[in-house]
This record gives sequence, structure tokens and C-alpha cells, in this order.
Amino acid sequence: MEIIKYLNEVKEYLYGDLENYKKICNEVKTKEKLQLNVKTPITASSENAPSGKSSTDIPPISTSTTTPTTTAFPGSNQGHPKYFRSTIPHVLSLFATIDFVGFLQSDRKVAPNTIDNIKDFFTDCKEITEEEIRILAIFFRNGHSHQYFAKYGFGISDSNPDFKNRNLFYLDSKENITLNVEILIELTKRQFDQILKIYNNGDEPLLKKAEEQYIKIIEENNEKKKKLSSDLDSVKYKNKLGS
Repeated sequence: MEIIKYLNEVKEYLYGDLENYKKICNEVKTKEKLQLNVKTPITASSENAPSGKSSTDIPPISTSTTTPTTTAFPGSNQGHPKYFRSTIPHVLSLFATIDFVGFLQSDRKVAPNTIDNIKDFFTDCKEITEEEIRILAIFFRNGHSHQYFAKYGFGISDSNPDFKNRNLFYLDSKENITLNVEILIELTKRQFDQILKIYNNGDEPLLKKAEEQYIKIIEENNEKKKKLSSDLDSVKYKNKLGS
């Protein structure tokens, strides 16, 4: 079936990208450790520094798509060095996979129902609750998809600095809810592998449902393509002229 071919291709590209993401994180961790060994002057005044420490003794705080979290909002950690790990672009690839594969598991006629798609993807996954799914969808998936940063000052990290805590979320030093991407990757890969195993083993009811949902998406895309045919022809013509 076409859906099996498609999902196996998705898996190959997704897991390959995640391996590269891991390499980026390890490279930046090395760089960050070197920086942490150097006293870095920052814009904080000594009166805002912890007791007994000057502002130059405060270790750098990572921001943007980095660890320990992203900026709660742009500019919130001005004066601190930034370590870029490509965390947000890679977590978006996870959300795209979760959303799409979750829809294939459902009987819904309309694909854009993110919370329900995520629920269906994580069916039987004991490590994630319904409350966490709602937070993941509304504050993180929608935030990163539509405004780059997570919503409402929440953060994102490639891993939890407290290695004993293996939860999907944790609180940073300012008590902002922070998404632990390392755990999201583990949960996503485990669920995806289980779903693919069921499909590859030929579970007829589930496979038939997934194939029907996949065909539905293809048909919708073809309809959109027809409606945009004049726009597509214009783009093709423009590029032919430029060749």
C-alpha cells in the first residue's frame, strides 16, 4: 500500500534529521562548556547578582533555540551569550509527523484537528497525559508553528539539565514550563515505530483506515492544485524565462 511506502520514507528522513540534530547539540554543548569556564561580563548589575557574587561571576544563560531554554520572550535574556542548536526547527518536524500520523489513526474527515491528532498518535502511551497533550498542542506546537517561539513565555530545551527528571516538561529556574525535546523525541520514535510495525505486519482494519485517510489527503491536495493551476503556471513560466 502507498501509505506504508510513504511512512517508511518519512521515518528514514525524520530519523536521519534527528541524528544530525543530536550532532549539532553535542557540538554546541562542547562550545558551551568552554564558555562556562570563562567569567563572562553581562549587562546585569552587581546588585541583581546572587549574594556574594559579582555580575561577572554569573554563568551565561542560553537563549533562543538553545539550552537550558529558549527565551521566554524575545529579548528577555539580553546580554547573555546565545548557543544555537536548531531545537525549534527540529521539534517542528516532530509535530508535523505526530499531527499527520495521528490523523491516519483516526476516522475524522478533516485533518486540521491538532489536539485530537496528537491524542490519536499517543494512544496507549502511558508517559504522556491528556493535560500534557493539550499543553503540547496549544502552547508549543501552535506557538512554534505560527510565531516561532512557544506561547506565553514557555521554554524549550534539547534536554533537561536535571538528568534524574525524565518527564516531558519541567520547570526552569524562573518556573516557566519547559519542553524537554529529548523526551519528546524518545516518545515520538517509540510510538512511530509501534504504528509502523502494526502497518508493516498487515493489520487489515488499521491499515485500511490509514490508507483511506492518506488517499483523502492526496485528493484534497489535488483539488487545491487544480484551484491554483493558474498560479502554478505563472511560477513555471517565470522560472523558464529565468533559466
